[in-house]
Order: sequence, then structure tokens, then C-alpha cells
Amino acid sequence: MLPGEACLETTKDPFEDPLSVAGPDSEPHPAPDCGAAVLSAEGMTPTGTSFDTDLILSRSENHLDLIMVRYKELWGDQGSENDVLTVNGTNVINAATSPISHTTNAMFAFDQGSDRQSDVSAPIPVFFGLPFLSAVDLFIPAASPPTGTVQVALTSRGSGPAREVSFPNYPSSNNTVSVQLNDFEQ
Repeated sequence: MLPGEACLETTKDPFEDPLSVAGPDSEPHPAPDCGAAVLSAEGMTPTGTSFDTDLILSRSENHLDLIMVRYKELWGDQGSENDVLTVNGTNVINAATSPISHTTNAMFAFDQGSDRQSDVSAPIPVFFGLPFLSAVDLFIPAASPPTGTVQVALTSRGSGPAREVSFPNYPSSNNTVSVQLNDFEQ
């Protein structure tokens, strides 16, 4: 895969619009199992998932399901060196969801039970019971067709500028959005 090529079919040149994830019919297309992510100017790019998450994620026309991956542990119990990973302004990293001992590399965020309620104070046990994974119950509003955007921002190790990416608020009934976070600072 060449720099700037996406794992999703896109309607625009990735350098002009690296966050374009819709195909010609304005609907998202699943990503092939490309094993790589595209680096945008912010160092993060939304991609489709290459595995079936239907067994454990809540699906609805009302909310978005999100997977955020970084191959550098996400720290939530290191005080001033904590990572700050926000979804629409809500930090999903804390001592309970991402202690250094858990070596969290992937954070799932979705509306558990499709109840439009959020609780990011504790991890969802089925995910946290597995190595490198964590998840929070976070209601992220969605619409079909998308009518808004979702913003993910990462401040690594408590310092430096936040790296941000925004993408359409696709409903989880047909989509899961994955965001690949760089494991290095640019």
C-alpha cells in the first residue's frame, strides 16, 4: 500500500480529504483486510474493521460503535503522564479503564444496551477480561444518513498538542468505525 492510500473506498483524494470514508453512494464501505492504516496530517485515520464485532457490540440506528487502536499502551493511572483520549470531549482513559498493568492497546466505545446512557468510570468486563482490550459504555449519537461528526482526540502521555480526527456519525446498525492511532509522536 502506498502512502495516502486508504483501506476504504473513498470518493476523494486522501491527501485532499484524508478522512473521507464514504463511497459514491454516500454509504460507508467495509475495509479489506489490508493490515495497515493511513496516516493523516493528525496521525489518525478512521478505517473499517476487518473482524465481526456483531456478537458483542450493541447495534442501533441511534448510536455509533467505535474502536480506537494504538500499539503503544494507553495509560490511565500515571497521573500527569496519563494519555487523554476523548470522544466528542469525553475522556475514555482513566485508572479503571486503562491501568498501566493492563497494557491497553484497543479501546472500544459504544452504547452498551442501546439505552442512550454513558458510563466511562469503569470498563465493560467482557472486554477488560481480555489482554490489551478495554471498553466503555459511551453513547455517541448517530444518524442515517449521517447528520453530524464525531471527534476523537489524543494527547499522548499528558503533553503535547492533541491530535484530532473527525468523521461522519454513521449508525452502528450497519457500521463500526475504527481509528488507528500512531504509536509515535510526529
